[in-house]
Amino acid sequence: ASINSRALREAVPPTDREEIARAVEEALAQDLRLDVSHRVVLPEGTTKVIRSVAEFRRRPDGTPAELPGISFDVTDRAAVYGALRESERTLDAIVNSTTAVIYIKDVHKRYLLINRQFEKLFHVSDGELRGRTDHDFLPKETADSVCANDELVIRAGHPLEFEERVPSEGEEHFYVSIKFPLRRSSGEIYAVCGISTDITPRKRVEAELERTKQSLEDLVDERTAE
Repeated sequence: ASINSRALREAVPPTDREEIARAVEEALAQDLRLDVSHRVVLPEGTTKVIRSVAEFRRRPDGTPAELPGISFDVTDRAAVYGALRESERTLDAIVNSTTAVIYIKDVHKRYLLINRQFEKLFHVSDGELRGRTDHDFLPKETADSVCANDELVIRAGHPLEFEERVPSEGEEHFYVSIKFPLRRSSGEIYAVCGISTDITPRKRVEAELERTKQSLEDLVDERTAE
């Protein structure tokens, strides 16, 4: 069916007609093929998503003469895409709302993704760190240790847990890191995902308790010696 057909035009909601008009103007101005998706309301009230593709035919003087094209029902595809986008938004909200540090690195230890908590703690953006490694922003000893743990996960092929020490905001922080491999459909490991939880406050309390315990033991020893 032609995109200019009266039946199709009248079935398109007004807001979508405006979008089609803009797409037509842009395609005409740049001499491009028209390719636009829009809604169509059928007589029984059902809404479909249509992809309309058309190409201008011009007169010898170059002015547009007609716009023949074809329209496809892509409602199912649009529904799948919409569900996928909603899932992506939900996942993004979860990843960027947690206080855990989340990151993905490829098998060469280059960063593919970091969450907002990572950005906040290490004062680096996702765009700045993408394609770089731990050796680009951490002390060598720390980077060597962290990358060695990543390699253990790749070799094991299953999730592993580590306690890692990483300097952050001018002081040393302790993290419990759960790391697991990400696989392609073929089964090949292409990346490692890590979820690290800062346990520094707990470690400080444990250290303080240990110091208190040692002080009490020393006091008992002194009293016993007397």
